Formats: sequence, C-alpha cells, structure tokens
Amino acid sequence: MRDAPSQIRTPRTGELVAAKLRKRIITGDLRDGDEIPPEPELLAEFGVSRPSIRDAFRILETEGLIRIRRGRFGGATVLRPNAQSAAYHLGLALQAEGTTMADLAEARGLLEPLCAALCAGHAERERIADELDAVIDSSDPSAGDSSDFTADALRFHTAIVDRCGSTTLRLLAGALESVWGSQERRWALEARDAGRYPSVEDQRAVNRAHRAVVRHIRAGRAEQAQRAMAAHLHTSQTYVSPGEIAVDVVTQPAG
Repeated sequence: MRDAPSQIRTPRTGELVAAKLRKRIITGDLRDGDEIPPEPELLAEFGVSRPSIRDAFRILETEGLIRIRRGRFGGATVLRPNAQSAAYHLGLALQAEGTTMADLAEARGLLEPLCAALCAGHAERERIADELDAVIDSSDPSAGDSSDFTADALRFHTAIVDRCGSTTLRLLAGALESVWGSQERRWALEARDAGRYPSVEDQRAVNRAHRAVVRHIRAGRAEQAQRAMAAHLHTSQTYVSPGEIAVDVVTQPAG
C-alpha cells in the first residue's frame, strides 16, 4: 500500500522576501541601526506587491530583527540579534515554564564562574583585568545608592561574560545574565522601598569579592578565579532569589 502523498506548503511571497532580508541582516550586509531600503526600492528589487513587502516586515518585526516606525516618516530599522534580544525570548520561555529564581541562580552559578576561568586563561588577561578593575572603580562611589550600586554590580558580571573569549558561551551566559539583571533590578527597587537593601558595608564586600576575582584573572589562575566567582555568586544571589519566587519578565518594575 502506497503512503499518502505529503503536502508541501508553498511559502508566501512575503516569507520569501523576509528570508532574503533576514539573510542580509544576519550576514552583516544590513548592520545594526541601518535603515531597511524604502518600500519603492524593495518593490522594484523584488517585483512583488505592497502587501507582500508589508507581510515581510511583519515577519521580521515579530522575529525582533527590525523596528518599524509607523506614520508619515515611517520605515524600518535593523535590530541585529544579540544576547539582550535573545534574553527576552529566553525570559518568556523561563516564565512560561514557571522557572524559579533559585533555578535561574543555579544556572548562572554554573556559567559565570566558567566565564571567569576563561578570562584568566585568555592571552590578553592583563587588559581584561584592567578593564574589570575600571568597572569596579566606577562602582565604589555608588555604594549607598541602591539603584546605582545594583547597576554597577551587574555591569561587572556582564563584563566578565563579554570578555570570556567564547562566542557561544558569551551569548548563552549573556542572555542568562540579562534575564537575571532584570530580576535583580526589580528586587533592588523593592528592597530599597522596604528598607532592606544591603548595607554600605555589604555593598563594599561585594566590590572586594569582585576584586578578588580580578586578581586571579590577572595572575592567570583560572581554577581560583572560577572558585572565587562561584563563592561570590553563592553569597550574593541569596539576597535576590529567596524561596520559590518565579522569574517574571512580563511585569515592568515601577519607579
């Protein structure tokens, strides 16, 4: 008995146009912030209808690859994919799964120490250490201000990830870091308003822990850098992820 023939769907014209524009964005032919060619140019290039061009734009907008400006001065701007854009979709998936902050903290506690170890093994670890020290230096004056200190502390962790030297790990850990950061900023506002934000001495202890990680990176001690980062995260993340609080990327923090 012969199998029933499978149905092969013919792509819509808009999907084909979207595929061509998507390739230009991913390959760098259209760079972040570039304007997509105006509609008359696209009509002439692809020989399709206006609805097909608009369908292609809707597809790319849904994928987060362009931002559309509507109205008289409308158009579309390229949004090149990065860790931050991936983070939003990751955050939605985590929230849909009912992921807890403790679970998120555990994953961060595995990936970020590995990034610190890679920084210590990097051929340019001296330069990396200088840049990380500069980030910590900028956060010392912000001790006592919950909003500024939280932002500066998160910037240090992002810098570790960004400089690890592995593109795949940088994107994976960077997306995770971005999700965590959105949750920590919300926690900081709530803790400030409730009068339970960590003390200035606790904040300075965070910077001392950061400097210890950097010293190991500068000296090329990968294993020690990894352990120091893991210990720091184990201590600091307990402020933000107590109990079974769920990840929430949909609710916007107030204030």
